[in-house]
Amino acid sequence: MIENRGKAVVAGFDFALTARPDRIDTLPDGRVHIYDYKSGKPPTDKQIAHFDKQLPLEAALAERGAFDKLGQAEVAGISYIQLGGEGATEPRDFPWALRIRHGTVSSR
Repeated sequence: MIENRGKAVVAGFDFALTARPDRIDTLPDGRVHIYDYKSGKPPTDKQIAHFDKQLPLEAALAERGAFDKLGQAEVAGISYIQLGGEGATEPRDFPWALRIRHGTVSSR
C-alpha cells in the first residue's frame, strides 16, 4: 500500500495536476489499484464520466509515474470504499485506461 503525493505537468500548459490518493495497492502482477474512501455515497460511473474526475486523474498520474514512491505503473482498476454502514467497496469502470497511457500528461 502506497500513500504518496503525486504531481504531473500537463504538456502544453502552465498547469500541474497534484493528488494524494487515499490508497494505492500494488497487485502481485505489478499493476496497481487506486482507492478513495468516501463517508457518503460514492459517485456513479456516469458521474465520474461527466464531472467527478478524482480517481481518473489519480490513475493518469500513476500511469505517468507521478508518484515517486510508486514509479510508473499500469492501473488495473479504481474503486471507492464507503466508510460506515456496510463499508462496501465499489469498483468503477475503467474503459479509458488506454487513453490515459497515450495521453498528454507527463510527470515532472
